[in-house]
Amino acid sequence: MVGLAGGSPYLLELTASIAYDLREGGTVSESAISGHALSEAWECLEDLWGNAFSKPEKRVLLRVSEGKRPPRKLQYAVERLEHAGILGSINGELGF
Repeated sequence: MVGLAGGSPYLLELTASIAYDLREGGTVSESAISGHALSEAWECLEDLWGNAFSKPEKRVLLRVSEGKRPPRKLQYAVERLEHAGILGSINGELGF
């Protein structure tokens, strides 16, 4: 579940709930669970992206999602995202 939902408590709860519901109907695949979870969470994620993050924070999140290190000039945005619990560092690498 954590692999599908990441570190977000909302997404983890949503993914577990969907897996439970789908499982009652028979055996389900990870892709079915993730597809249903994404469709359920889309509006919430869209709202977060549109309203919760500044432009520099969005740049940092996009860079990290591409596996790239954000530029040094955006370190303040990295620190805000880390403080908010959105980004973390594992072995010196930023991740979600």
